[in-house]
Amino acid sequence: MHKDIPNSVWDHFFDNLTVESCDSIYTYAPVFKIKTTQNTYVLKQTRSPLTDANKITSWCESMQKIGLSIVTPVALSSSNPMLHEEEVWIVYPFYDGVQYIACNEQIAQAGDYLGRMHQANDSSITLPQFEFPDEVSFESFTQDYNQLLSNAKANSYSISEKLHLHLQNQFTKFEGLVDKLSTLVQDQNIVWTNATWDYKANNLIFRKQNDPCLIDPDNGGYLPRVFDLALAVLLFHNELPSAPHRLFNHDQWSVFITSYKKHVTLSDQEISLWPDAINFMALDEAIWLLGDDQDGWKDNHQGQFLYNLANSFTELTNRFTID
Repeated sequence: MHKDIPNSVWDHFFDNLTVESCDSIYTYAPVFKIKTTQNTYVLKQTRSPLTDANKITSWCESMQKIGLSIVTPVALSSSNPMLHEEEVWIVYPFYDGVQYIACNEQIAQAGDYLGRMHQANDSSITLPQFEFPDEVSFESFTQDYNQLLSNAKANSYSISEKLHLHLQNQFTKFEGLVDKLSTLVQDQNIVWTNATWDYKANNLIFRKQNDPCLIDPDNGGYLPRVFDLALAVLLFHNELPSAPHRLFNHDQWSVFITSYKKHVTLSDQEISLWPDAINFMALDEAIWLLGDDQDGWKDNHQGQFLYNLANSFTELTNRFTID
């Protein structure tokens, strides 16, 4: 057993199994590879409370039924997932796969997968709903941005005056952007769907001559599909050493969005909403990441990715078009 796995969790899942090894495999959260005499599993925390975890399980099962490869909880003699205090733990199968190297075939498969996921809108299952911030605090932006500056400086990266002025301008507009989007996303032509809400290459396993398999559905939520697509634009290459240390370039984005649109026809309203959606996700998600990921800034590859992400803010809407 690993020291970071509670005894009751270990006993619940593995008391009747002979475990050969237990290794931590993810830096940012408790994720463990468990090898037994018969199988290899992944033990991790999933969404809490347990009712939300069960919704994600049902969603994964529905995705499997339409042919999307996605992890579902392993059938064990004990309940899976399980509640431990306020945490929910789950056991998935462990999959080996081909390392993501951002070749066009993998990028096309990834875009195709996301399109099929967004197309499959099972109304009988509703994941936890995406909500706009109840409070918009300029102070919180300032704190995250100051930490971003500190992270960059500590690791010999410099923030240009152009980027500084752009971000300061965007921060002052964020409250108005939220008010605008809160109204726009209620338009009947803005499609809400169950989605991963965390679609990036290190959450996919690429297998030869097969579609990718989503191995981390645990952040799944119900949100406008253009928001989920915008988050993929920003973070698809995040945290993965074999990926480029930057966002998609022009050609890669063209491959991704072309494959995505084989399954999804975006409405005129969604296309009109896109610039605001990608700016919102940059401010709401990426700024927090840039301030929070202090260890990432220290890593050569992840640090370069984070620096590239920050410097992409001034060109997002021109660089990543969807019409």
